[in-house]
Amino acid sequence: MKTRPYWPLIIGGLTLLLHAGIALFFPLPGTFRKYPLAAEQILAGQLPTERLVDFSPLYLWLSVTAERLLPAPEATLLWLQIVLAAAATGLLFTLLARRVAAPLAAVAALALAFDRHLLVYERILEPEIVLLFCLLVFLLFLEREHARGALIAGVFAALCLATRPTFLPAFLLVPFYFRLRGDRGKEWLQRSAAFAAPVAVALLLLALRAASITGDSRTPTMNPGTVMFEGNNALSAGTSAMYPPVVLGLVRQGGATSPDPAHQYYRDVARAAAGRELTIREVNAYWSQRAVAFARAEPGRFARQLGTKLVRSFHAFRWHDVQLAWRYDELLFFVPGVPFALLAALALAGTLFEARRWRHSLLFYAVGLSQLAVMVVFYVSVRQRLMFFPALLYFAAVAIEQLARRRWRAWPFWAAIVMVGAVLSLPDDPVRDTAYRRSTSRHTEGMLSEIRELSRREPLALHAERAVEAVATAPWWLEWMRPAYFPREQGTLEERLVSTLAAQDRRGVSAAFDLASVTLAAGRPEEARRLLEPLAADGRTVYRGAQQASDPLFLLARIAAKEGDRDGAVAMLRRSLENRPGDPFVLAELMVLTGDPAYQEPLLAYWSELDAQYLVGLALLHHDRPRDAVGALGFVTRRLPDFRDARVHLAAAFGDSDQLDAGAREYLAATRTRLEPIVATPRITRLFRRWAAAHPDNPEVHLYAAQVLHQHGYFTEALSMLEAIEPPGRMLEAVEKEKGRLRRALGR
Repeated sequence: MKTRPYWPLIIGGLTLLLHAGIALFFPLPGTFRKYPLAAEQILAGQLPTERLVDFSPLYLWLSVTAERLLPAPEATLLWLQIVLAAAATGLLFTLLARRVAAPLAAVAALALAFDRHLLVYERILEPEIVLLFCLLVFLLFLEREHARGALIAGVFAALCLATRPTFLPAFLLVPFYFRLRGDRGKEWLQRSAAFAAPVAVALLLLALRAASITGDSRTPTMNPGTVMFEGNNALSAGTSAMYPPVVLGLVRQGGATSPDPAHQYYRDVARAAAGRELTIREVNAYWSQRAVAFARAEPGRFARQLGTKLVRSFHAFRWHDVQLAWRYDELLFFVPGVPFALLAALALAGTLFEARRWRHSLLFYAVGLSQLAVMVVFYVSVRQRLMFFPALLYFAAVAIEQLARRRWRAWPFWAAIVMVGAVLSLPDDPVRDTAYRRSTSRHTEGMLSEIRELSRREPLALHAERAVEAVATAPWWLEWMRPAYFPREQGTLEERLVSTLAAQDRRGVSAAFDLASVTLAAGRPEEARRLLEPLAADGRTVYRGAQQASDPLFLLARIAAKEGDRDGAVAMLRRSLENRPGDPFVLAELMVLTGDPAYQEPLLAYWSELDAQYLVGLALLHHDRPRDAVGALGFVTRRLPDFRDARVHLAAAFGDSDQLDAGAREYLAATRTRLEPIVATPRITRLFRRWAAAHPDNPEVHLYAAQVLHQHGYFTEALSMLEAIEPPGRMLEAVEKEKGRLRRALGR
C-alpha cells in the first residue's frame, strides 16, 4: 500500500522529540561502560587480544572510533542510538504500510516508539539499537524488486552479522524468498548474488578476525558456549545470565579493571579446572558440554526449561541482564505503552491467520523464529526480545486487520486473545521473586555507598542502625555485602536483621524465605524451621541462582543435620533434588552427608570441578569436617588463587583443624586487597584468638589478631588484647593507631 513519503519522517521525527525529551528530563541513573571501557583499553594497548571475541565486532569498532575521534564519545553514541531508534520507527512504518493498512502501520510504529524495551536500551551502550536499525533496513530494501535493492539489503544483513550473528538463518532463506516472490533465471541469479556477496564478505572477515585473535577461524564471537550454559544449567530459569557459583563469586568480589570480566572469569575457571591453557574454542566447548550433559541426564527437566523460556519470550515481565537497565526501566514507569502480553497474544494470532499466505510473510516468520530460537536455546532477556519486535508488530497488525474484516464474527478470537494475554501476564515464582527483589532493593546500593562514605570519616559503630536498614532492604545479599567493623556489642548483624525484618512484616514466599535464612544465620533454628516448613509443604522456592540455595528443604535439611537427624536431612535433600535436579548446593550437601559418589558424578558433569570442590568444601566446613574441607578448598585456591572467598573459608578450615599459622597467613593474604564482605566470623575470630594465645610473646601476632577482631566487630576484646602487649618501637605507631580507632568505635 502506498503512503505519503513524509509520513515516515513525521513518525520518526515525533519519536525523536519524544525520546530526546525523555533522555533530557530523565537521564540515566548511572553509567554502563562495557564498550567505552573496552575502547579506552584498546587504544591504550591494555586489553588482552583474546578479550576481543567477547564483544560485538561492529559495535566495538564504533566505540573505538568514537573514543579516538570525538570529544564526548559516550554522549555521542547515546544520542546516535536515540536517532537510530527514532529512525527505526519510521522504517517500521514504511515496511508495514506496504503490507497492512497505513493507520495500522502507524499504530505499530507508535507502539514501538512508546515501548520501554526500546526506550531503555537506546540509553544503554549495547549493540541492540544498531542491530534493530540494520535489520529493518534489510527487510525494507529486500522488498525492492531490483538487484540494487538486494545489494543494499545484503550490506545491511552483513552489518547485522558484524553486530551479532542472530539472523544468519533468516539471511540464508533470502534466495529461496526471491524464488517464491516470482524471480526466475537471470533475474533470480542477479538478485541472489547481489544479496549474497556482502554477506559472504562479512562472514569471511569475521572468520579472518577470529583467526587473527585466537588462531582458529572457527571461533565464534560473543562466546556462545558460555551463554548456552548460562541459560541451560540446572539453576537457570531461562531468564538472564545465570553464572556458575565460582564465576559469580569472582564477579561479586569485584576489583576487575577489564570490561564485563565475567567472560574472562569463565575462561579462568575452565582453564583452572582443566589444569591447562584451553583455547577460547575449547572454553566454549567446556561450558556447553556441561549444559548438554544436564539435558541428556534430565530430559524432562530440560524440556520444561525450554518450554519456560518459550513462554518467557512472550511474557509481560521484563527481564533485564544489565543492572542499569532495571533502574532506568523503573524510572520510566510513567510512559504509556501497549501491554507486551497483549501484543504477544495478537502476534501469535497473526502468525496463525497468515499461515495460509506464508510465502508472502516468509521473512517475518524467519526473522521472528530466528530470534525466538536464540532466546529458547540461550536465555530470554529484554535486550534479546527487542529484536523480536519487527515480527511481533507485523503479525499483531495482521491479526487486527484480519479480525476487523470479520467484524461481529471476530468476538471469539478477541476473547481468546484477551485470555492468552491475561495468561501471559500471570506471575510465577521466579517472576514474583525477581519483582520482590527489585522492588525492595532500589535504595540498597545508594544507602551502602552513603554508609561507606560516612565510615571513611567516622566509625561504622556510629551508623550501625543505618547499616542494618541498608542490608534489610536486600537481605538475600547478606553474604555479599556484610560490612566490616560492624559492632557486635548490641548483637550481631544477623540478630539485628531478624528484628528489623520481622518489624517490616513483609508478606509472600520470598520475604518469608529471607527472614528464615537470616533467622537461621542468627542461630535460631527453631524459629527458622517454623518459617520454612509451610513453604516446603507447599513446594515453594525462590529464584536466587548460584547466589545461595533457593529451596526451603535445603535449609530444613541443614537444621535437621545439626540436630543429629542425618537420615531426615538426607531425605529432605533427596526430595529437593527431585524438584530441582542438578542443584549444585544440594548435590554437594548430599555428597558430604552420604559419601555416595552417585552425587559427585552429576556435580562434576553439570558444573566445573572448581564449583564442585568449592561447594563441597563449604558443606564439609558447615558439617564440622575441617580437615576434609582443607583438601577441597585448597584445590580451589591452588588453581584459582584470586578467588578471595575460597581463601577465607580455607583459612577457617585451617584454623578448625589446628593449623593456626597456615590459617592466619591465608586469611591475611586473602583480605589484603579486599576486606568485605566479612564471612565466616565465628571460625575466623576463633582462629585468631587461638593464634594469639599460641604466640603469647609475639606482639606482631597480637596486633594482627586485634585488627581481625576489630574487623569482625569485637571492639572491646581487640582493645584489651592490644593494651596487654608491650610493642617494640617499630610497632608502636601502628599499635597506637589501632587503639585510637577502637576507642573511637567504642565512643571513648
